[in-house]
Amino acid sequence: MQPQRQYSKSKALHLHACSRSGQAMVEFVVAAVLIMLVVGGILAVASLQQADAKSMLAATTEAIEDSMGNSIPSNFSPIKDWDNGADGYEQTKDDKSKHGSFSGVRDAITGHVAPNGDWSAFERPDGNSVVYGEIKQFDTSGGASTMGMIEGKSSETAEIPPVIQKALGMAEEVEVENQVWMPKTEGLY
Repeated sequence: MQPQRQYSKSKALHLHACSRSGQAMVEFVVAAVLIMLVVGGILAVASLQQADAKSMLAATTEAIEDSMGNSIPSNFSPIKDWDNGADGYEQTKDDKSKHGSFSGVRDAITGHVAPNGDWSAFERPDGNSVVYGEIKQFDTSGGASTMGMIEGKSSETAEIPPVIQKALGMAEEVEVENQVWMPKTEGLY
């Protein structure tokens, strides 16, 4: 009887060892999948960051190059406010700008300097111009020659790794866009 008992004991140990190796295999597969997701996430974020940096650089370069010219922008339309869009959150992709008028911007600036249109503080008894007379010129000229804003836009495409596409349901490529405004400097940079 003794030999049978040892045989059943070793058989039980063998079954216990097999169940442990099966659990280890499952843990290994789960860990490998999680590691692939983490690495894929890091690669996706890096790709998005690279596309953002490239498009920001291109938009800034375009705005700076255009702002150094002597042209006066004829299509400048200032943004008065923002509509938060369908998601209700500020500064998201679905936000839409509400355009104002340049005269509204001009009046908001010069209204603080000359309340009720009183420009007497900008007149000298001897008839010479005051040191900061540009603000009065800004009010009377419509501002096109005093304040010019030049826009630069650029977009880049970021590729998303396949493991992140499938895991998070993302598209194969994501477009990242940047917009930069620079003041017209006429070659002062």
